[in-house]
Amino acid sequence: MTDAIPQQQKITINADALRDLGMRGVNRAAGFLGLAFRRPDEPLPTTITMSEFNRYQFLPEPLPEVMAGELVQEFNAWLIGNALQELDRHFSLFVDEVWRLLDLTDAHEKVIPAGLKVSEISGDTNAGNKFKKVADRLGLPEARPDRLWSISNARNCLAHAAGMVTERHANDNKQRLKLVWLASEIKLVQGEQFVIIGEYPIQAPDPEQEAQLVVQMVDRELTFEIGQQLRLTPVQLHELCLFYAILIDTIMVSLGEHFAAKGIPNLPPMDQEARET
Repeated sequence: MTDAIPQQQKITINADALRDLGMRGVNRAAGFLGLAFRRPDEPLPTTITMSEFNRYQFLPEPLPEVMAGELVQEFNAWLIGNALQELDRHFSLFVDEVWRLLDLTDAHEKVIPAGLKVSEISGDTNAGNKFKKVADRLGLPEARPDRLWSISNARNCLAHAAGMVTERHANDNKQRLKLVWLASEIKLVQGEQFVIIGEYPIQAPDPEQEAQLVVQMVDRELTFEIGQQLRLTPVQLHELCLFYAILIDTIMVSLGEHFAAKGIPNLPPMDQEARET
């Protein structure tokens, strides 16, 4: 009886495709917002019929102003809720795949039994929980999964309570809903006075004097009392998109360091000529 000869298995990891898996949610959320969000300064619609497509009419013509305002407000809330879902869903798929790769690369240059199965975290539907598991495994400092928990809670409020804060969604001392994310803040500083850029018009406290430009990362917090409507502005949603992009890139950098520590080579991408030969 002879011992079986171990078979070498080669696995190629496409880092760009992995990052794209997470960034797809960021791009979709930002794109949907840009396509459809109705700004407060836009005139209210007077008609929403689709007579050129069908013969059914469900709302009055012309559309009453009060009803038009309510529809716009509810549509924006619906759009933001779905944008948050895009961010959460694709980030969740991204960390699922990162976890699988961590399991696979733990077997690098080891003899393992045939039929080895990697562990899964895809059964956990909470992106914050999954991020915490990945962050712990990668040794990410100050991972702060509580931010993702707060975003998931806000998304659930928008999806299941039409954006009306209920006791179920009151994650801050059971009195209010708190939403937290990491955001960049840019200030024009003159001595002890400053102006946060993003509030228009942009002007230093004293236009006659020079000002220092300061950029810092801060926790952005929003709170909504029970019974209050959860509303986000386009700027806030874009900040949330940036927050997810930062998380994705932070994980990618740490994952690359993890691979390097295990001696996994980082091969340059093949150009088209090399592929054809």
